[in-house]
Parts: sequence; C-alpha cells; structure tokens
Amino acid sequence: MAKKMKWFDLAVPGSRRFSIYLPSKQKNGLAIANFETVADTTLELLCSMFGGATSYPAKGVFQGADGPPQKEDIRMVECFCRIESWDKHSRFLQVLVGVLAKVLNQETIGCALDGEILFVDPVSWRSHKGVPLDADGLKLLVCDLMAKEPGGSAT
Repeated sequence: MAKKMKWFDLAVPGSRRFSIYLPSKQKNGLAIANFETVADTTLELLCSMFGGATSYPAKGVFQGADGPPQKEDIRMVECFCRIESWDKHSRFLQVLVGVLAKVLNQETIGCALDGEILFVDPVSWRSHKGVPLDADGLKLLVCDLMAKEPGGSAT
C-alpha cells in the first residue's frame, strides 16, 4: 500500500521566511508622515528580490530605552525565499533594515529569519534628504552604503 501524503509533504524544502516589523511611530512617539510609502516600497523591494512578499497590519507593544511601554500599529512585511536567494541578498536586506531604521527615526527595527528575532540599529550616513523613498531611492541608498564598506559591493 502506498504511503498517504500529508499536504505539508508538498512544501518546498530549503526555504526561508524573512519578516520586517515596520513601526508606524518614530522613537519619540510621533506618527511617521511617509509610513505608507515606506511600507509599500519595502514590500516592492522584497517582491523584486524574491518573487513575492506579503504585508499586513498588526499591533505592537514595546519597551523603549526610556518611558512606559509604547503601543502602536505596525506593518509586517515578509517573504519566503530559497536558501540560495537568501544567501545572495541577505547583506542587502541587513543594510536595508538599517536604512529603514534611520528613515523612520527608530532606535532599532526588528526583523526575523525563520522565527529568530534580530534588532537592527539605524545605519550612519549624513542625510537621506532629497532621495525619494520609492523602491529605486531606497535601493540606491542601500547600494551606496554597501559600496562604501571595506571590500563592499552592492547586489
């Protein structure tokens, strides 16, 4: 008798799940004016790298460096990808999350890979003023920062 397959036996082996927790408020508690643009741009970038991405609203509560816990609406942006694709794009994504932390005025931004959380600090650079916060603008910022790293190159 043939073994009956379970529906999850059809899952793609060797895939990764990457999530970014995008906060809707700055570290000072003020709303982020361009939040929807940045969230949509992040979604588009993940889609262009991995062939698809998902975004959905969520509620978050976190403890900042000072003051009481802060509640806010957040946007989850996540994707699934093959390990080879992750290996190719992971440094870009790390810098992207640091750029998002800077653009959104955060102490850190949380991201997760296969259920493990990591908090990424804002990147350091003089200014992003004048750079559009569309997919091309964010990609330009990330690639510029990666090129300035020792031995750096952008993907």
